[in-house]
Amino acid sequence: MTDLEPIPAELQAMINTARLIATRAHAGQVDKAGRPYVHHPERVVAMLRLLPTYAAADVGTRADAIAAGWLHDVIEDAGETTDSLLAAGISTRAATAVSALTRRDDVDEDAYYAGVAAQPIARLVKIADLADNLDPERTARLDPQTRDRLAAKYAHALDVIEVERSLIDSLHAASVRPGSQPGQRLLRVGVIGFGLRGVVARYADRPDQGSAVTVVCDTSTRGRRDARSAFPDALITGDLETLLASGIDAAFVLTPDDRHEPVALALLRAGIAVFCEKPLAVTIAGCDAILRVAYETGSRLYVGHNMRHMPVVRLMRELIEDGRIGAVQAIWCRHFVGHGGDFYFKDWHADRRHSTGLLLQKGAHDIDVIHYLAGSASASVTAMGARRVYGDGAARRDPGEARMTDWHDPTGWPPRTLTDLNPVVDVEDLSMMIMRLESGALASYQQCHFTPDYWRNYTVIGDAGRIENLGDSSGGRVALWNRRHERWAEPDESWPIPDGDGGHGGADPEMVAEFLRFVRAGGPTTTSPVWARQAVAAAVIATESLRGDCSARAVPPLADDVVAYFAAGQQRE
Repeated sequence: MTDLEPIPAELQAMINTARLIATRAHAGQVDKAGRPYVHHPERVVAMLRLLPTYAAADVGTRADAIAAGWLHDVIEDAGETTDSLLAAGISTRAATAVSALTRRDDVDEDAYYAGVAAQPIARLVKIADLADNLDPERTARLDPQTRDRLAAKYAHALDVIEVERSLIDSLHAASVRPGSQPGQRLLRVGVIGFGLRGVVARYADRPDQGSAVTVVCDTSTRGRRDARSAFPDALITGDLETLLASGIDAAFVLTPDDRHEPVALALLRAGIAVFCEKPLAVTIAGCDAILRVAYETGSRLYVGHNMRHMPVVRLMRELIEDGRIGAVQAIWCRHFVGHGGDFYFKDWHADRRHSTGLLLQKGAHDIDVIHYLAGSASASVTAMGARRVYGDGAARRDPGEARMTDWHDPTGWPPRTLTDLNPVVDVEDLSMMIMRLESGALASYQQCHFTPDYWRNYTVIGDAGRIENLGDSSGGRVALWNRRHERWAEPDESWPIPDGDGGHGGADPEMVAEFLRFVRAGGPTTTSPVWARQAVAAAVIATESLRGDCSARAVPPLADDVVAYFAAGQQRE
């Protein structure tokens, strides 16, 4: 059905309204299997789209049928009325179909089905409704007596509305997703915040692989518009409560950093598995609160430290684990943030109220990689930093709903000519951090936002050699020195950095696939919520150091019971 005429924006808006009404109307309701009831109208709409008569209908009829599919139980089960649906913007044809689909005490069974059969849109929806009710996977969960009673009831309904059972069987066959396992249900995925990192959620919208983005929540007009374009079949809302009531299994938290904590907490408390974009939160207390609630509720938590999946980091980690440089004693990271002005000083990133600072917001990635390569987290840190280039005398403007992709100019140079900075700029553009790791190894991280080039260089020194990446993506290489040399020498060995399909050298789709697998089946993951917290903690304490007296400061530990829970794969003994 990919060649069907697209449903225009104004009719898509009506469908979205219908879905909002259904989601709110069925909030808290469950079906006989204990699953959120709102999944039923969702499946009905999916069945509806498979009907040949749906494909043959004009675009207006298709839109009305989808709206009626979402709403077919809201008068009967949730107290809506035909008038309330019309007042909300539902079309007359769709509202009339919902009225026809509503059972009434004064109408007997045959008269009800005859009324449905006489209304073309209602009949379409009822066929899809019966197909869902007769789905073998769901009827198999019923006790034999109930199963036989409902089978007779639905067979009679098919006779009255003149539908062959073979059509229902064909819908069941067509609704099986290619590559899905027997009994594997679709993972319903939500998205909170659809900005620049919204691209990550697109990798989860793979119905043929068992997952689909079914709802997106964004408080901005632009975010909702972009989400509607990216996920035309999803519910689009600005209300988090509506998303929480939508029956999702998992959610991506892709908001600005200072909103991670409250959104993640709400999701975890609702029993929804969470993918939280890094950093986990902008304070240590925020991280600890998220981890504690995940521990107490048992809701699964995953943090989007995608660099652990990047080919350059994987290659370096493999060399370390293979013993090619001995035991790690030191790690140096130099981060050349060539587009730092455009990326981090023209919006909320430049305001420490929202980001804490760039040693956290930008540096959390590299601090986590340093910990990952060393196999050890920071015990104490010290730092120095300053704002050396961006801010003084530069023109300011409120970015509104504009994004970095709207203003980024890769030819802009030198950095001091940058204009249109964020109204508040109080974060450092140059930072240097030193870490003493729990293993005793030492590490350093330098971050500069006004370099002419944009990449990061890791040097890892062991007691039997060192490795260094020259470039951090495809076309670069990882070099190894593990023999004695008098002076500078070419590497003793080197390996090209492989490439992959998708963002960050293939790291983004691999990370999303790992998250979805973890939601469905559990098991070990490459990323770690505890290590994500340790990266935030090290960055926060380092930021306090650089804004204070630059003294060495201890990184506070995490509670032992929480550490043990996550070390066990988020499983209680």
